[in-house]
Amino acid sequence: MLKYTMHNHTYRCKHAVGDEEEMIKQAISDGFEVVGISDHIAYPISATMFRMEYEEKDEYLSLLDKYRLKYQDKIKVYRGFEAEYEERFKEYIVDMYLNDRIDYLALGQHYYDVEKPETYHGNISVPSDLYLYVDQCIDAMKSGLFLFFAHPDLCFNYIYNFD
Repeated sequence: MLKYTMHNHTYRCKHAVGDEEEMIKQAISDGFEVVGISDHIAYPISATMFRMEYEEKDEYLSLLDKYRLKYQDKIKVYRGFEAEYEERFKEYIVDMYLNDRIDYLALGQHYYDVEKPETYHGNISVPSDLYLYVDQCIDAMKSGLFLFFAHPDLCFNYIYNFD
């Protein structure tokens, strides 16, 4: 059976610990055959706080390139990001795929608008906001840009009763 892990963050996202090489070494130690590092994507705008800074993106991707070669005889390393889907960033994301900067994206639809912390989908408490979340996630999946959907239950943080 193939052992893999694809939803991993480094210190760059500000809510995890360890760097890229530490993550890869740990995956090797744990017997994984494949590891994907998928820090929260750095957008070219002022975005919400739990993601890497835009200025860190190139270093992050360069280090993943370096380590995928360094450890190629021990583990397969994939370069990725966890990202929200907003139409305005589609070209930015597609460009990273086309220029062989990333191998995959994990859908992490945390915000309706990544520039506005108050649009956090984990705070949903009314049906209209839940519909916005669902519609945005469906659009993301239809885009074909995402390998998988990370924590799709985020929207249920404060919804206890279902009708």
